[in-house]
Amino acid sequence: MENRFNTMGCIVLVAGLPGSGKTTIARKLAEQFPKSFHLQVDSIRAMVVNGAINPNDVAELTPELIEQFTLEREGASKLAILYASSGYAVIVDDVALPLNFLEQYDDKFRRVLLHRVLLLPSLPETERRLRERGDLYDETFITNLPRLHNYLSRMPQSDWVVVDSSQLRVDETFQAVMDKTFGTNGLSLQEIDTKTVNGR
Repeated sequence: MENRFNTMGCIVLVAGLPGSGKTTIARKLAEQFPKSFHLQVDSIRAMVVNGAINPNDVAELTPELIEQFTLEREGASKLAILYASSGYAVIVDDVALPLNFLEQYDDKFRRVLLHRVLLLPSLPETERRLRERGDLYDETFITNLPRLHNYLSRMPQSDWVVVDSSQLRVDETFQAVMDKTFGTNGLSLQEIDTKTVNGR
């Protein structure tokens, strides 16, 4: 297994609040690689038939909700590593909550994480997007949005590529992510992927 781990493809995490555009950007990023896997952490919770807690339905982080978040991220870690070890570029998209959410991922996942991207549009813009799309739980989420946005804004960001997409179209947000991650050192996606496989 150790040899397989040493020949991994890359893993990139795209995080943000609902309405930040993380799923759209993660998908577009995955499309740039010849072998890629877009992993939505929310989709793991959606597989739970009975017993799942909707984060929008609770006023605080209960022990049960923290356990659910941890299970989702441990599962996502194993799935991401499985695909990355087979040479895939794995683009994970996840809600960046709670504040220490990255610690809920597997240690091995965190060690091979190539980039951490945080999409952080302003509070008014996030609310506007949520009201415009009108998904089932968005109205409930909007009630808690000021507290959650403030929570996320206080997250330590030194290891993150942070993009404020408030005034950006989808294509401009995607380009900003590319410029701040894969484009900064002038390497092509293929060269970065090869570098990750051989060196991380």
